[in-house]
Amino acid sequence: MTVGFVGNLTPPVGGAEIFLERLLARRSPRRRSVVVRWRRQKFFYFPEQVIRRYAPRPVTRRRFGCPVHFLFDFPDRRAGETRRRFEERLLAGWEREGQRAGRIFSAAGVRVIHGQMLAPHLLLTAAAARAAGVPWLAAIHGMLEFRLLDYFKRRWPAVGLRIEAAFLKTPLIAAVSDEAAAEARRRGARRVVRFRVGIDTRFFSWSGRPGRDILFVGSVRREKGAELLIRAFERIQDRLPARLVFAGPVLLTGPVLARARRNGRIRFLGTQTPAGVRRAMRAARLIALPSGSEGMPLSILEGMAAGRVPVAGGGAGELKQLLQDGRNGFLVQRRTVPDWAGALTAAWRRPDLERIGRAARRTALRFNIARAAGDFERAYRRLIHDG
Repeated sequence: MTVGFVGNLTPPVGGAEIFLERLLARRSPRRRSVVVRWRRQKFFYFPEQVIRRYAPRPVTRRRFGCPVHFLFDFPDRRAGETRRRFEERLLAGWEREGQRAGRIFSAAGVRVIHGQMLAPHLLLTAAAARAAGVPWLAAIHGMLEFRLLDYFKRRWPAVGLRIEAAFLKTPLIAAVSDEAAAEARRRGARRVVRFRVGIDTRFFSWSGRPGRDILFVGSVRREKGAELLIRAFERIQDRLPARLVFAGPVLLTGPVLARARRNGRIRFLGTQTPAGVRRAMRAARLIALPSGSEGMPLSILEGMAAGRVPVAGGGAGELKQLLQDGRNGFLVQRRTVPDWAGALTAAWRRPDLERIGRAARRTALRFNIARAAGDFERAYRRLIHDG
């Protein structure tokens, strides 16, 4: 069975992209896949609008043993162009490129298309599926994707409404958290299935005794709690022999970031390969995630698989079900500097931290990427069977 994928791969800016890479790496040695991804991307983060662009070359190459085609673009609005005209040009371009992707998929014998994330990928996925005459699913990894859809509806109403219409026609929504699944149903999705994300528990293996770093993995931005974490660390750094390390693209701005860059105990590693993340985890003592909204964060799962103890926000997505406070990690109920400073200090000083790390790894083993890949394989076959 050949599967077509539409989504982001480079650079991996979040859990959705990382999960797609893991899924492809797991799948490709045994089955053929074809990937279509963006030539140039803009990522919108809320409430900030932080734009990151890149233009990978060459246009076609191979990864994971399968061909990768860089097709899609997000054009800039031209000087003097009306909003309506810009929306028309945007939609026409995405339809054209989606049909082009469909022809690539059809020539490769693709039987089902996996669209990664909701907006605007869903338009491209739906157009490709129509052109190829095959069914498709859309994978939703968190509430940010619904906020992105709402943003399009406010900023470019015609585009947002077209994305919403495609969402309502999607044969299967694969949601990786209960929160995202409930929201998809509330918005009228035809069929929603709850999928479990997966990590490579062999690659992220036991890393030995705890190190000294407090590690944050992911996009370094306010919504993820990066500023809160910096301020909490500043409060405790004189009491602990710790460093605060960020592994991920730095999207934070302002005086807190400027102060952190001058702090010799705070490091910014930038975007890391999986091997780089693994090295950072080996030096870590705690994995911190102060985000107030998450699905099932892969950074926490990978840290737990490495035996590193998570300290996470108690209101963040599925973490309330994943973590048992004091047994396999720590939950911080309030997103305040004093609460986080106290939680990090208490966790750091726990004499049984290695035991908690082993319990964390046992929990993470339930999220093996092989199981997640198998779940998606069954979904693909069901879609093909249902036509």
